[in-house]
Amino acid sequence: MKQRKIMNKVLLLGVLVIWVFVLKRAFSIWGKESEGVRNLVENATPAKIPYFEKDTFKLLVLDRDPFLEYRSERKLKVTDKVTRPRVQKNTAPKVAKASKTQWPKLQYYGYLQADSRSEKMALIKIDGKLHRIREKTTVESIQVMKVYKDSVVLKRDGSRKVIAK
Repeated sequence: MKQRKIMNKVLLLGVLVIWVFVLKRAFSIWGKESEGVRNLVENATPAKIPYFEKDTFKLLVLDRDPFLEYRSERKLKVTDKVTRPRVQKNTAPKVAKASKTQWPKLQYYGYLQADSRSEKMALIKIDGKLHRIREKTTVESIQVMKVYKDSVVLKRDGSRKVIAK
């Protein structure tokens, strides 16, 4: 029992000595600058920043494909103008017909499309009631002709109507 107490005191004293060295080292680094660092700071001169007149460049067309290891004969027209390919938007056609058909209050919320089916399902509120209607189906005498991203084409009694979001 007595040996255990002595061992604990010796170990505690060892831990305290280690912590004293660690704290002395930490505070001496933060408190003083070393001689080498002081000389580096005094001898440092600001370097000139290079000035570039033109920061654009042209990319060269490669003759060889680095992955397939063969040369290809490409006929490319190199221009300075950057063009983007035109992308057709999937929007509804403009339908402007004056019709005498009485339409109920309609509101288009968007569409759903399953991974397995190519048909789109429109979310349409008809007179305050929300319906999920597939293309080419009829609900309350209103047929959904085509579903687009931002609109839907509806048909009722021979007249068509486009409802936008």
